[in-house]
Amino acid sequence: MKAGKADPSQISDEGKRTDESVASKLGIGSRDTYRKEKFISDNRSNLTPEDFADWDEGRLSTNKAELLYVNSRW
Repeated sequence: MKAGKADPSQISDEGKRTDESVASKLGIGSRDTYRKEKFISDNRSNLTPEDFADWDEGRLSTNKAELLYVNSRW
């Protein structure tokens, strides 16, 4: 980041981190949940269609889906 530039994750109209604002508006809880869900969505091509469908339909938790990915299951 260049000196004197604000961290873009810190800028929002409400004075919150933007990832917190997005999570709140989506109704998904916290910025950490938003970050994990974004990671899973961004890496969808690395998932089996069944695993992604299980996560997308709520049969697999976001935390478990991320851990499976991190542990190289996918």
